[in-house]
Amino acid sequence: MDNAIYIALSKQMVQFRKLDVHANNMANVNTPGFKENVMMMTDWTVNNGNRQKISFAQDLRQYRDIENGPMQQTGNALDLAIDGKAYFAVQSPNGTRYTRTGNFKIDPNGLLVNADGLPVSAVGGGTITIPDTAREISFGANGMMLVDGEEIARLDMVSFQNDQKLVREGNTLYADNGAGLQPAPEEDYKVAQGFLEGSNVKPVVELTELIDTQRRVSGTSNFIDTAYDMQRRALTAWAKTNM
Repeated sequence: MDNAIYIALSKQMVQFRKLDVHANNMANVNTPGFKENVMMMTDWTVNNGNRQKISFAQDLRQYRDIENGPMQQTGNALDLAIDGKAYFAVQSPNGTRYTRTGNFKIDPNGLLVNADGLPVSAVGGGTITIPDTAREISFGANGMMLVDGEEIARLDMVSFQNDQKLVREGNTLYADNGAGLQPAPEEDYKVAQGFLEGSNVKPVVELTELIDTQRRVSGTSNFIDTAYDMQRRALTAWAKTNM
């Protein structure tokens, strides 16, 4: 009986973590550039000491689905989406960070910044300042920025040898954790002005998974309650026969 309870508890713990993953994905259905998390599960087999093997549930790892999200037209000249494999670089207090979220704006100092106020990096690591006299801002497919027809900077577009090594910070920023940073080859991406990349979370699929996981949690919880109740009944019956 104890083994059955331990196995059920291991499954319950995994399902609780899976609930967190699906809930976070659902919460970011409308977050531009968000990449959904996917949880991988497996069996963990051990010897119970009686020459028998029992299998526990184990969450092996999580990974991000790096598939591009849908392009959403906004018409805003400072909204940029990336079609392909690349990231924008921004400057945070903790160093350079990377993002697929391109809802940029101009701060009071004339700097091009992201929605959190972090300066957007230009090639070479500098920031991008827009003149007060600017009337028209445009971007080329390679990230070249023009103000009133004159080139002023080029967005620092980067790629990684292994995107899965990137460490997520918040919902839209990533830190390079030995992922192999390199300049993004122009043939691997295009910058689209007036668009934002939507979240790649599939709401119907994610909601179905969330409901299914909730049911599994409830079912496992009922099994554990029943197993404990059987133990209590067995102990009570044993105590009565040995009084």
